Amino acid sequence: MSLGRVSGMSLGKSVRDVFGSTVPSVTRTPRCAVAAASPGDTNIILKQSTHLVISPMGIDLQGKAIRITSSDPNDPNVVANTIIDCAGDRLMPRRAFWFHSGETSETIVTGVTIRNGFWVGNAGLTGGGTPTLPLDPNDFNVGFIMASGEDVNGVGYGGAILCENASSPLIRNCIIEDCTVAGAAGGDIGAIGNRRTGLGREKIFEVRSLYNDVTFIDEYLTEDFVLDQKMYAFGYNERNDRWEIESRTFQDVKQQLLTSLTNAGNPIISVIDANHGNRSELLLEHTHQGADLRLDWAKEVAKALARVWTRPVEIHTVVDEKPTALRFDGKDYSQKAL
Repeated sequence: MSLGRVSGMSLGKSVRDVFGSTVPSVTRTPRCAVAAASPGDTNIILKQSTHLVISPMGIDLQGKAIRITSSDPNDPNVVANTIIDCAGDRLMPRRAFWFHSGETSETIVTGVTIRNGFWVGNAGLTGGGTPTLPLDPNDFNVGFIMASGEDVNGVGYGGAILCENASSPLIRNCIIEDCTVAGAAGGDIGAIGNRRTGLGREKIFEVRSLYNDVTFIDEYLTEDFVLDQKMYAFGYNERNDRWEIESRTFQDVKQQLLTSLTNAGNPIISVIDANHGNRSELLLEHTHQGADLRLDWAKEVAKALARVWTRPVEIHTVVDEKPTALRFDGKDYSQKAL
C-alpha cells in the first residue's frame, strides 16, 4: 500500500474526507468531471461550495494524470470553503478518493477540504469467517482482509483517501477533518451496524414517514446513481413509429421520473378566472414542474374547451423556460410570450 506524497496537509481530530466537484456550470459532480476528463493536462476546478461524495469507495481518478483543485489552493479561506463532504457513517461508509490504478505525482489534489469520511473494515465479507465480537481497530493481527484491497491486512483503511497498488498521488494544501476508520464487525452488512442497532430499519421508516415517491426521488436521486445504473429518458418517435431513448442527462431522467409520478403523469391545470378581461373568457394556468406541455395537445385541448365554453380560452404556461400564453378565440390559435 502506497501512502502517496502529502504536502501542506492539516489533519483533524479524526479522519473524515472532504471531496470536491467540478465547476457546477460545466459538470455537476467531481466524479462526472473525472470521467469526462482527458488523461493528461486537465484541471478540474471546484467552486467554493460543499460537494457531496456519492460513490462509497470514493472518487476514482482512473489512473489519469489530472488535477483537482480549488480556485486558489494557496488561499486558506478558499481551501476552507471548497469542501468535499463524504457524509459517511457506519450505515453508509464513504471516503473521498480512491487511488488504485498506479497514479503518480502527476495526479494532484490540491486546495480542498475533505470532511466526514467514514470507513468500516469489511471483515467477514471477503476475508472469511464472522467475528462474534466487535474488533479492536488498533489490533492489526485480527487475520481478516479488507474488502477494498488485498494488500491491506487489518480492519480498515482510508477514511478520507485510500492509495493502493503502488499508487502515489500528490495531495497538497488540503485539510482533512472529521474522518474516521472503524473496526470491522460481522460477516454481512447487517453485522456491520444494522443488525446490532436496528438503525438501518429505523432509517428506512424515517424516510418512509417523511417522503412520498415524488419527494423521495427529488431528494435522493443523484447524478452518480443515474450514471451507475445507465438510466435514460425515453419517448415515442412518431416518425419512426417506435419508442426511443431521448436523453441520458441527469436532469432529463429525473424530470421524466418526477413527471410520471406527479398527477399520474398528467399536467396540473387550474381555473384562474372565468371572466378573464371582464369578457367571460376562461383563463387557465398550468402548474409547471419542469416539463413543458406538449404544444400540439395543448392546442387541441384549448379548441375543445372553447367549444364547450363558447368563449375564448387562454392557458398560461412556460415554454422553453419563458412564460407563455396559449390562446384559442374560436377561430384562430395563437402563442405569445407573457
